[in-house]
Amino acid sequence: MTLEQQVIFYKNMVKTYKFDYLTGMKQRLDFEEETISKFERQRFYLAMVDITGLHTVNREQGYEAGDTLISKVANCIKLTDGLW
Repeated sequence: MTLEQQVIFYKNMVKTYKFDYLTGMKQRLDFEEETISKFERQRFYLAMVDITGLHTVNREQGYEAGDTLISKVANCIKLTDGLW
């Protein structure tokens, strides 16, 4: 493997570690770290989202449909000014 290929490989590994593959949003630990840091600097609001009916979608339509639902909700959240 060339040096350039190694660099690309490790950059992709960091992306995999830091971001959820399905939603593209930050993983929990990075999110928590940034949230704590932001809390120390300024006042902000934090909203938690529960996808009501996700279990039913997974059970009745399959996990692919559930993943699609999760992605759509994540995309709606990304339209706001957030931490991702």
